[in-house]
Amino acid sequence: MSNKLLQQENFPFFSAYAAVKQRRKIVDTLVATAAEENWLGLVEKTLKKLGICFDAQNAVSIEDDQLLPALGEVLDCPNELVRELGLSVLRELGDSAEPLLPKMLLLLDDPNREVRALAMLSVAGFGEKAKAAIPVLQRWIDSSDDMVRVMAMENIPRIDPSKLEPMLELLAVEAEQKSKGQITAIMALGGLGESASDSVPALKRLLNNESAGTRLIAAEAIHAITGDISDSIQVATELLDDPDWTVRYMAEEHLEQWQGRPRSETNRDQINIVKIQRRR
Repeated sequence: MSNKLLQQENFPFFSAYAAVKQRRKIVDTLVATAAEENWLGLVEKTLKKLGICFDAQNAVSIEDDQLLPALGEVLDCPNELVRELGLSVLRELGDSAEPLLPKMLLLLDDPNREVRALAMLSVAGFGEKAKAAIPVLQRWIDSSDDMVRVMAMENIPRIDPSKLEPMLELLAVEAEQKSKGQITAIMALGGLGESASDSVPALKRLLNNESAGTRLIAAEAIHAITGDISDSIQVATELLDDPDWTVRYMAEEHLEQWQGRPRSETNRDQINIVKIQRRR
């Protein structure tokens, strides 16, 4: 019997078998990819393997009707790295991943910290559709984990804009604390743009911080909020003479971006290490 005949509607068993087989193939691809040692650029590689394309407007095109069911299975995988990769792919899919929003919400209580964080970033992208996440994220604000606490403050307003003002106040306080969440809080304020204008005085105080990296990131946040780049250029210029080569590299990278200044010769292996560290 020909394959063409088997694929006709009067052979639903074949269609169901083909769907299961394709779903299994996608799951196996994600499991194998998550096992790779080098995660730098892994999400982009995974999207390519799965045939996921984006148009000029960055809208996703999903041609495989088994992709979302397979990703749903991946979110139930006992291996946390596989769950992380699945969530990362879903985050790239944007609104197209909405059918799996209930599963992503469940992962906010995942036993693995990285999975919980990725789940939060994924669901926050759905805005008010993800309001069921708010009670969980409100609990995170009381967490002893600095990073988790700050990420909750940053993403709650993306889901419920009415909570922006109290979250901005908490982020401004966190930005001036010497903790693991400090840099994340500063970057979060910058990411909130003009709506974080009341936080500029706190960020200005950080321009005298003992940490060179903190000064530069605070200056970048001020630029993102106000549109004024003067503090950012001044801080980066001062850091060109810093004794730490990683600080000099960040300053040069910054000035090259905004002023087109040439970068001095720096060991290429050292640069790659910095890029990897900053990505993490």
